[in-house]
Amino acid sequence: MDSKRLAEFPLGMAAACMVACAVASFAPSSLLASTAVEDGFTSVLLPDGDAAKPGNSVATVRQGTDVYYWVRWKDHAPGHASLRCLITDGPGGEALVDETQTTDDSDAEGLTFCGLDTTGDFEPGTYYFAQYLDDEKIGERSIEVESRFTQKMTLRREIRYGVGLLALAILGIGWVQKKRGQRGKAALPVAIGTRVNAPAPMAAAPAPRDDAAEELRKCGLQYQSLLAQADKKPALEVGRRYLGLLLKARKEPEALEVFKACVALDAGFRPERAEDVLPLAKAARASGDAQSAVACLRGFDKVYPGSPLIPEVYVFSARLMAEDLRNPEMARKILEHVVQKYPGHYVAQEAKKYLQSMPAA
Repeated sequence: MDSKRLAEFPLGMAAACMVACAVASFAPSSLLASTAVEDGFTSVLLPDGDAAKPGNSVATVRQGTDVYYWVRWKDHAPGHASLRCLITDGPGGEALVDETQTTDDSDAEGLTFCGLDTTGDFEPGTYYFAQYLDDEKIGERSIEVESRFTQKMTLRREIRYGVGLLALAILGIGWVQKKRGQRGKAALPVAIGTRVNAPAPMAAAPAPRDDAAEELRKCGLQYQSLLAQADKKPALEVGRRYLGLLLKARKEPEALEVFKACVALDAGFRPERAEDVLPLAKAARASGDAQSAVACLRGFDKVYPGSPLIPEVYVFSARLMAEDLRNPEMARKILEHVVQKYPGHYVAQEAKKYLQSMPAA
């Protein structure tokens, strides 16, 4: 199949997981048996022309990481086809996800993805993925989803968890003492941290949903799916919103990767909001990618006319020119422009001091 055509597999919810399968191509029912050329797991989908490809190879993932099972197959004649994605919690276990997508446009070979989102209350464990093409199994593998708490904790987190464990230990000791004091009385069920003979507690209300995190997750899935389609305009539009949500969540490195991917598709791509530009440019500079910082800043005053951030962007651009791109002449021109055009702005003083620190032309 022409791997440049990629359709979106619908989302399906099972327990605490969300599934998204991006289908690079389908094959139809025929007398030929489909053959899996290779398969594996990835946690990153990268654009590949009009399609998508695995960005890495993983054997395990941690909670909170998207994971995609991919299969590259061949030996099907073009025509109507269906792809089924099945995810279970064990061999022959309960089906957490069982979704099927059909198409009328397919080729003899292709690349399919079956994805799993492990955020929220997702339970760690071993999960089994299988893909069926026209009811014929073309691939099956399992992957271990590890608990996020197996990651190395910072000192602050270690202290917090240590205090929590100490509190549980104290409550446990109190419970044991109460049990000993009730010797000779009828045994009553006692919950740690509750009063003996207290009324049975009501069921705890579900924890409030983090709407911002949920919005970010859904927008990310939509962006990844649209990237795989032939028409990139919808992906670029969603990419602007996704980039803004990532920056709002203080995920600057991820936002920078989205920006670079969108600029690769459209050199005129810019963030949706003017206030997103400087944080993105600073993240690019901090990572040593001065060219991406320049791409983000280019034409700021024309893309966002009248923005109060224009003087700040000018001064940051001057520093970028002088310190990273070794172009002090251009930096000097930008700073002199700021001093002349924005004399009352607070960055004008910064521009003057920087001009004085620069070697004479």
